Amino acid sequence: MDKEADGQREGESTRVWYFAYGSNMSPITLGRRRLRPSESVAGVLVGYRLLFDHVGVPFFEPSFANIVPEKGCCVHGVLHSLTARHRVLASEGGGGYTEGYFPVEVEVATYDNRRIKALTLESSKGGRHAVDSPHTWPSKRYVGLLLDGAGHYRIDPDYVAEYITAQPVCRTSQVLRLVVIALMACIVVPIFVPYYVAMRLGASTRYFHVLAAHLKALVWGLHNVTPALTLVAFAVLAGGVCYSTFLLGSLIFTLIASFAAALGLPI
Repeated sequence: MDKEADGQREGESTRVWYFAYGSNMSPITLGRRRLRPSESVAGVLVGYRLLFDHVGVPFFEPSFANIVPEKGCCVHGVLHSLTARHRVLASEGGGGYTEGYFPVEVEVATYDNRRIKALTLESSKGGRHAVDSPHTWPSKRYVGLLLDGAGHYRIDPDYVAEYITAQPVCRTSQVLRLVVIALMACIVVPIFVPYYVAMRLGASTRYFHVLAAHLKALVWGLHNVTPALTLVAFAVLAGGVCYSTFLLGSLIFTLIASFAAALGLPI
């Protein structure tokens, strides 16, 4: 018990500066993720450029903010002083997997003339959109979170106007989103329920990972075409998956019934 308490106190006393340039600038996002900085100050990171090319969720959040090294550019954001227990990297998809963010150490100059070493997140090459198009622009909701954080911490208005306010957004109709949710349920559930069961049983999930990667590529491909074609493709695909699931269920039931009959058990 004492060791647990000591570990908790150590986690609370070990503080790290985290430089947020995306949605984590917003107090709304911080509250939702239960991140409570002891101090938050505006700052600027020199030698980087803000982009919106981190792969997100098609039809809902097509892209998220990212930074890339570039001479002559700078990124304004918010420095948050957090404890190790906040696990902010995990909260924004950090961890360094092939399609996620990975942490980098940077030096940020605060608006009150301090220089602070901090951690921030940069997207891996596998997690970035290959092209910039209306289909890969961020959502209006996401850009709104950046504007909320920028306003709350009084980020340089010229920077906000050029890099955030001027950023075009992807507009997807609510009707299309509802249809996609319904159709995706028919597609995803039959695939990921067996994946979850296999994972819990300790079975190999390598093929499920491959299947998930192809499914993700397929969904993004549908996202990048016209809405009408998207709906038709989703309907056909969902119908095929549902039919295959029905056949698989029928086969399993037939096998169970055959074994029961062979053992003389009532069906």
